Amino acid sequence: MYYGKCQASKTGYSDINEKLEAIAVKVDAIDAKLDSLAGGQYRYNLLTRIDQRLDNIDSKLDVLAPQGGLSAEESSVKSKGVQEHKPEAGQEVEEDQEDYPYYNCVDLISVERYPTADGNTFTVKFTKNVQELSVRYQEEMGPAKPVDTFVEEEGGVWSVSFFSKQTGERQQSPWISFRDTVDEKGSFLSSRHELHLNLNNSVLSHSLEMMEPLPELHADPPRDVVYEPGQDFNVTVFVPLNNIPSHDFYIHESFPGINISSGKAYMNMERRKIFRDLEDDSDENKKVKSLTVLTSSVTLSGYLSFNFGIDLEGPIVKTVQVSRIIMVRPSNQSTVLPPGFLGFFENPHMGLSQNGNELRRCGLGVKCMAWCHAVGDPISDIQVLKILPDGRHETVPSATSPDLPISGDTLQVVFWEFVAEEDDSNGLTTFQCVATDQSRGRVVSKLVDILVMLPDGLDEDGTNVTVMDDHMDPHIKHLIFNCAVYGRPLPEVSISGGTSQIFSMDSYEPDSVIHTGRSTAVMTKNLTIDVDYYRRHNYRLYEDDELPYCGFFSSTRGEYITHTYDVPDFGLSES
Repeated sequence: MYYGKCQASKTGYSDINEKLEAIAVKVDAIDAKLDSLAGGQYRYNLLTRIDQRLDNIDSKLDVLAPQGGLSAEESSVKSKGVQEHKPEAGQEVEEDQEDYPYYNCVDLISVERYPTADGNTFTVKFTKNVQELSVRYQEEMGPAKPVDTFVEEEGGVWSVSFFSKQTGERQQSPWISFRDTVDEKGSFLSSRHELHLNLNNSVLSHSLEMMEPLPELHADPPRDVVYEPGQDFNVTVFVPLNNIPSHDFYIHESFPGINISSGKAYMNMERRKIFRDLEDDSDENKKVKSLTVLTSSVTLSGYLSFNFGIDLEGPIVKTVQVSRIIMVRPSNQSTVLPPGFLGFFENPHMGLSQNGNELRRCGLGVKCMAWCHAVGDPISDIQVLKILPDGRHETVPSATSPDLPISGDTLQVVFWEFVAEEDDSNGLTTFQCVATDQSRGRVVSKLVDILVMLPDGLDEDGTNVTVMDDHMDPHIKHLIFNCAVYGRPLPEVSISGGTSQIFSMDSYEPDSVIHTGRSTAVMTKNLTIDVDYYRRHNYRLYEDDELPYCGFFSSTRGEYITHTYDVPDFGLSES
């Protein structure tokens, strides 16, 4: 954890004049600091950022103006800016939220990449907007790690550096994440503002990228929601566009939390069950998302997380993601965690194995990282066991439980490595995650299956169409489209009749799946056509018609694979 001067905190001022006077004092301080700065490019970048900040201040003054007693005509500007928060019925707003910050936790200045023999060292310069800051970096696989160096420079500028090894196997894109930290009892997420940078590590070359000010994510309510059980509440977030086209990004939401009604914890609850979209008030100045959280039908506690990402496609920074997190709990709980709760987070989006366990996938010969998240107050211990084919349990030596940058005092995660190897089994290896609360004598567990994936593809020899005459009417033809595939898991095949009405099908789904081996199968689709009917009604097969085909997206090759069937024209071709 790293600490620095808090540059934005609750002011406690009672009127707008005192606030404006304080702003003027800070502007004077900025002007004095500029005199001491050295370096042309560095100074130019700071001046540009300050100029853009002043433009932002102009727009924010439109929001503050009505509090200063302007005329009704001038006050109408407020309707175009931030809407005053009006709590919904049953929704309590904490007293300390009025001045809760909306800004990003850091303001970026530059990102620099230095090549080495086997990778790159990245250095990010920034100023801090929060008192307590956590900075981690993460490769595409594996847990987040603390940065290698964290240095305070002159003028309130900080820099962090980390090394990312280049393997040469594929495009590599490490992340560096900045988070504020909030010390709250009973919390399992400790941050409210997050900023993530996705960096380009695919080349070994020196580069310096100066950063423009990033958009900020505003929330209403700004920090916490304490609701009355049985009543819904509304949340609105918006992003001032600041010359960024609104179609360049979307605001996404998620809810990691606990369904108190069912007693289960989820990394991301199913959207349609807990959210209802409200009218979109976006305009040319801001991107808006408003939601009703359906706590009248299900009692929830957890964290409502909003985020948006922007593709910068710079020489170093590929994308940036800004997140804002709001704590949610019912009024009959003093903390976000229900008293005595102990459990593992479920991840429905991962899918289930044939055994009914949460499923993870790992490519053949690849070293994969698996994990389990447990939440409880307290968690005394968390471990992983491998379940052997004979039912015995074996301790997993690679299992580690690192300190998470976002975790509060009630969340623990355990990671372990898995190397996918081919064998004669069904490709599933089962692990059991176990969490213990010794103070209450409680133990909970969760089963995770890891599937060893085998390369997928299409067997051209077994992919064909069979045509059979009807035994009662020679004009009736029965077609069986066969699509032979292999892989583990088996590809999700679509079978299409193409663009001609003659071979039109009611769906793309195969009618049957015939398993021919552990990782091979033939998907079939049946179609019956009346040639005489099509002939009498002048249906024709045209030269530019797309013929029937089967296909699927190959996870091995990263592309769509198709086979076009060689079907007879039944005398219906265009003459």
